[in-house]
Amino acid sequence: MRCSMRSVAWLLLCFVAVDALGQDCAPVAMKRASARVEYDQSASGTARSTAIFFEPADTGALRARDEATGRVLWTFFPPELGQARGSGDLMTSIAVLRFDVNADGVIDTASGDRVWLYFGLKRGGPWYYALDVTGRAPRVLWKAGSSQLDGLGEAWSTPTITRVRIAGARQDAQHFVVIIGGGLSRDSSATGNRILMLDAATGRLLWSAGNHAGADRPLSRMGHGIAARIAVLDTDGDELADRMYAADIGGQIWRFDIWNGRDRSELVTGGVLANLGAEEPRPTPATAADARRFFNAPDVAFIQPRGGNAYYNLAIGSGGGGSATATPVTDRFYSIRDRQPFTRRAQSEYNALQPMLDSDLMDITTSPVGFRVPDYALGWRLDLASGEEALAESLTANGVILFTTFEAAASFDAAGRTANGATRVYAVRADNGTAAVDLNRDRVVTPEDRSSLLVQAGSITCPAVSSLLRAPDSREGGVDVERCVVSRAAASSLLTSLELLTIDVQAFANLLRELNDRRPCPDLALNAPQGNRERRAPLGIVWARMVPP
Repeated sequence: MRCSMRSVAWLLLCFVAVDALGQDCAPVAMKRASARVEYDQSASGTARSTAIFFEPADTGALRARDEATGRVLWTFFPPELGQARGSGDLMTSIAVLRFDVNADGVIDTASGDRVWLYFGLKRGGPWYYALDVTGRAPRVLWKAGSSQLDGLGEAWSTPTITRVRIAGARQDAQHFVVIIGGGLSRDSSATGNRILMLDAATGRLLWSAGNHAGADRPLSRMGHGIAARIAVLDTDGDELADRMYAADIGGQIWRFDIWNGRDRSELVTGGVLANLGAEEPRPTPATAADARRFFNAPDVAFIQPRGGNAYYNLAIGSGGGGSATATPVTDRFYSIRDRQPFTRRAQSEYNALQPMLDSDLMDITTSPVGFRVPDYALGWRLDLASGEEALAESLTANGVILFTTFEAAASFDAAGRTANGATRVYAVRADNGTAAVDLNRDRVVTPEDRSSLLVQAGSITCPAVSSLLRAPDSREGGVDVERCVVSRAAASSLLTSLELLTIDVQAFANLLRELNDRRPCPDLALNAPQGNRERRAPLGIVWARMVPP
């Protein structure tokens, strides 16, 4: 992705978001990515420029590690963790906001460059942090808890950074905001059922949605916690966010339109796009098997069928966040189609909208290779095996949806599984859910190629697919992306929608073979774009003209 640089610098918001949201599985190791920041020699305090990895850990620790020496420079533990320190599941993935005035990929404090990190404490409680690491050492920029953010539950939702212009609000010149879900509530429906928009520099609440008194966008159906990241898009390339998708632990998928330039009471319209769980109203009474929950954000990809109408494809899998349930739930993986990708709806239209239901989607569980889902279909659904659940976000690339699942079990056979459970990786076509890659290397794509068991030594992992896909070392558009993990929303839009980059799906198959052979995970090659395309703001990533803070 090459972007011509004019007299203004550009900023890339690269979400380092690779943890499997909602993972609660004790025998499952968490996988998170490090954020790499390169400092010039004046900021590094040495005679050379230096790179630092900021490493979030499941134990609640955020470590800064010198790339050259491997030495840990410091470890930050939020004091709110208290006795919970080290107990696990205590940090979301981090979101990184880099201010790079001259777009050289190096943080130079003398030029006004800055770096801010954002994360939540998950099981550690209702707290979000913003750290200023411009000077390498951490400084708390702000922190916000339930006393500042009414109704905030356990802070499970990985922050999303974007730009929204709100009339009458005190914002900086660039209008950066942090968007989070209300989180997880274990004992009350009065918390967690929110979407919150905060000022990125101060943490001040700018806007909220929910069924609570005082919500800027009152929504009576928002009765469940939102533990997943909020997927945010710029659909028109004006460098401001104008679409959000969210999923809650009641099995509902929400869509929102942002009307930039309006005041907070009219800023956002939205409603339920799909009801895929046990939430009423339903045409038939729900059973315990219908109580599907979403702990992951929808993976949004723009699809333009040849000769057909464009749509946003929302790929998402259900799961219990790793928590066992007394009654087995029929978990599924879904691909649903938003047929109005660029049309904004008024609130009256959302109020009249009939959500898609599980029964409205085509069941492709036993479909053969080449099966065709009609163009008019609302989407498809794939039944997972008993006890199998999706514990991480998917990634859509080249019309192929890649996702991982975890199946807990008391015992398994010796063919690559352990007593703790098994992890699978799926590669399915976005248009029909059938196998997309010859995973078993028999030179023909069959239904058996829909998924592959990950054979791994030691503990079983629940990785997000994006934790397996690493960008090559490079600097693109003045932004250092060396070893930066491709985020789900960013990858799906960059790779599928705008075709600025493309993933070689066969390389993914090779990656699986490497994992099955228990060799080191190779970097996945990203191919250069073909031909020249007009630059647009990639969906899920924010490009912004830089105004020195």
